[in-house]
Order: sequence, then C-alpha cells, then structure tokens
Amino acid sequence: MIFGILTFYHTYAVNDSSISVMLPESGLISGARVQLLFKDPNPNLYFIALLDSPEYCRFPDLRFQYASQFCSRLKGNPVKIRAAIQTHVTDGSFSAEVQKGGTYRPLIISCKTTFSLYNVTVHFENGDSLLDSRRIPMLKSLPIEIFVATILFLPWIVNQIKYRKYRLNLHNFITLSMFHVFVYLILSYLVVVHDNLHDNKTNIHFYMKITKIVCDVFTLSAVILSAKGWCIVFPDLKNKDIFEVMLFCSSYFTLQSLNSSLHSYIFNIVSFSLTAFLLIVLWGILIYGIHNVDQHILAHMYVISRAGIDPMTTPICKKQCIFTLLKNVIIIYFSASIAAMSLELSGATGMWVQEMFYVIVWTISLFALSILFRVRKVDIYNLYQQISENSFEIEEIDQSLLDDINFKSDEFLGNLIQWEEGMILPPQPLISQHKNDCMNEEGKMY
Repeated sequence: MIFGILTFYHTYAVNDSSISVMLPESGLISGARVQLLFKDPNPNLYFIALLDSPEYCRFPDLRFQYASQFCSRLKGNPVKIRAAIQTHVTDGSFSAEVQKGGTYRPLIISCKTTFSLYNVTVHFENGDSLLDSRRIPMLKSLPIEIFVATILFLPWIVNQIKYRKYRLNLHNFITLSMFHVFVYLILSYLVVVHDNLHDNKTNIHFYMKITKIVCDVFTLSAVILSAKGWCIVFPDLKNKDIFEVMLFCSSYFTLQSLNSSLHSYIFNIVSFSLTAFLLIVLWGILIYGIHNVDQHILAHMYVISRAGIDPMTTPICKKQCIFTLLKNVIIIYFSASIAAMSLELSGATGMWVQEMFYVIVWTISLFALSILFRVRKVDIYNLYQQISENSFEIEEIDQSLLDDINFKSDEFLGNLIQWEEGMILPPQPLISQHKNDCMNEEGKMY
C-alpha cells in the first residue's frame, strides 16, 4: 500500500507485504534529472529501475521468487530487464539523468527483507521546470481557457445586471456556477506557475482541489435542477429538492476526488460501490424530472386546446422548445463527461488535455444554460413567470389522458384559433394519478 500526495515532488510512505513496489508514473523530458531518497528504519539494499511505458507494459507481475532475483549482482544472473536506468543502491539515495523523454515509473525492490517498509522521496527536474512534462503546456493553455470563459460568460453577466429586477433563483445559481469555474481557472494557473518553480505545497493547492469539486457539483446540479423544470414549468423549486440534488452531487464528486487521491484497495472498492449507487440515484432523479416536466407541459397545452386556442402558437410552446433544447444539452453534458473520464482513465493524453476537457464540459454546459435561460425583454412576463391568475379555474388532469394526446391531429387543429398577445390563457393544471374518463360531447376522449 502506498500513500502519497500526487505532485511533482513526491513523498511516499510505503508499507507493502511484497518486496517489489511500483510508484506512480511521471512525465519526463530528455535530460530530466531524477532523484530518490530513502528513509528506512533498517538499512537496506534496493534494486531500482525506471521503466518507460513500453517496458512497463511488458513487465510481468513480480512474485517474491522472481523479484528477489533482481537483487543479485552476479554477472551471470539470468534475470534481465530492458530499463535504460537500473542500479543497486546501498546508501539510501539514487540519482540519474533521463536520455529519452516519456512517462516513467520507478520500480523499487527491497533486497534484504520479505516486505517493503520505508519512506521514499522522489524528485524530478525537467530542465528549468519542476512540472511534470504532461503539465507544462498548461502554462499556455490556462490563460487561453480563462480568456475564452470570460468571453462566453460575459454576455450572461451583462444580461443579469440589465434585468436584475427579474432574476430568479436559477439565474443566481447559474451565475454562482460561472463564478466558481472562473475562480478555479485562476487558481489552477497560480498553482501551475508556482509548481513550475517550487516544490512546496501552499494553501492555493488545497483551495484549487476544493474549487474543482465545487465546479463539478454546481454544474451538474444546475443541469439536473433545470431538467426538473426550474424556470420552465415551475418558477421555483422546493428547498428540499435543491438540497437533495446538491447533497447527492457533493457526495458523488467528493468520493470521486478521494478515490483518485488515495490508493487503498479496500477504500477503492467501497468508494466505487458508493459512487455507483449515487450515480444511479442522480440518474433516477434526472429521468423522473424530465418525465415530470414533459407531462406538465403537455397537460398545460391540453387545457389550452380545450379553451379553443391552438397551444402551438402560445408561449407554452416556447417552453416546450426550450425544454427540448435543454434535453440536448443534458445529452451533450453527460457524453462529454464520460469522454473526459475516459481520457483520464486511459492516460492516452497529457494532463493538460484532461484538465482542459473538464473545463470545456463546465464552460459549454453553463454557456448553453445561459443561452436558454437568459432574461429576454419580450419574455419577462410570459416565459419566465407563471401565467397570471385569471378567470380560469385550475383544472385537474388525469395522467392517463396525456399518453394519447397528439396536438398535430385534425382533432385539435380543426376548430382552434391562434393565440395573440393579450389573450388570457388557462393556468397550468394539476396532474392526478386517478383514472378519470373525460369525454367530449361526441364521446371521444381528449
């Protein structure tokens, strides 16, 4: 078992029943310097090798009998390894220079014990930089990401300031999500600049990790709460619904972050089970919310048609169009999130690409929400607000009726008039689960 903080200056506490330990990989450029310092309560002889990616893929699992043969210094030792850098260490320190750039994993074998119990500090230098070679491009990519995010988020901020009297809670939620994304990008750039020159950790590193979790939580929560009809069907949601979504999202991303930072077999199993359960719960909330909103929009269009007005010409149809676009945004969000996690797990791209992909997911999702839910002058009173109270009574519609409604059929289009501005519309009906045969005069069910 290995415990450590994944930075470019690593200190690992190794406590393993095997004599062989493989440390996490690091990106190195040609000419990079590598140094390992051991702090062992019992002086030991170590075999050390730096394995590049091809050699690591070819390397077999090391059982005790096989690993111990690497400790032999005899010239006739039949056990061979193709690592460019390999040596025996007795004084507790190791240093070497990498001739070929790539990703490398330190292999450490304890030669005088039947287990591994020591602290080892791993230090790399990529020329003048202390950054992992896969993070070096972030010095250029992060300023570009900050600029693009500013350009995409600025119209929303202007819109919210201009129509601040008409802001709803969802608008504030989206604004807060954008703020955290922007703060994360600033903190990420400060961390990269710091790590480029210094080995030590600062509070900024901790704040950056927390802010990344907050960005994930707020972005996914905004998507799910929008899918529950916030500002589309319902002017506001219950505090219970908001708290429930925020709690599940926070638990999911916190466990995911801990799972990527801690390397414990038992914890990984428990964490995977909990994250899978939370993901199923969040998916269930999302699917139920989408279905519920579809039913409410359909029910509202139904009572409008009964009032003799073509529902396809009313502001309610705009709500349906907005929600249809929102469902496409949800598909794009989850598809991009799966792609981002796949890139991270595969390790086929540099760290800067993986980080940039997560930022793209947040930025594009929030930008799409800002387009859909921006306050429009023409829509202030009829799109983001509930239809005002009027002489119509609130009807109760049986849910079973909604399954067979087709607003494009002649039955609905025949005797309906087009809606014009100023015409009073029936309020949104209540949906009941009771069976109620609503018949028209000809015995046909609406």
